Amino acid sequence: MNIAVKQYVLVTERYRYTDRCKTLIYKILNENNITIPFPQRDVHIITDEKQ
Repeated sequence: MNIAVKQYVLVTERYRYTDRCKTLIYKILNENNITIPFPQRDVHIITDEKQ
């Protein structure tokens, strides 16, 4: 699922507004027990033991 949130804000307000918006979205998702999984990769390194 892809979700896009577009906001138009003054440049001087951008960082404070963006931070507040992310915090609110995170809080609302948590209050409704909605989790967003992230991809995880495992790396296995195989070495040649003859060296």
